[in-house]
Amino acid sequence: MKRTLLAALALASMPLFAADTVHDFKVKNIKGEEVDLSGFKGKVLLIVNVASQCGATPQYDPLQSVYAKYADKGLVVMGFPANNFGG
Repeated sequence: MKRTLLAALALASMPLFAADTVHDFKVKNIKGEEVDLSGFKGKVLLIVNVASQCGATPQYDPLQSVYAKYADKGLVVMGFPANNFGG
């Protein structure tokens, strides 16, 4: 049973790994609208796993500082929620 489940999970995740670059992915923004990451080619993407209800939220201030410093050089910060914190 374990092997069957692992095999099924492995097969189900294969399309996730079919992309050659991050620019091949589409994601949803906070408004639920689809965003094509190919629009960010030539930019530096910093993809952050965020959890606003965990103890690491004070790290958002330095992250904002990094963005403010490098945004004009092409830095784009994208936060994706990890909805498994805070109960």
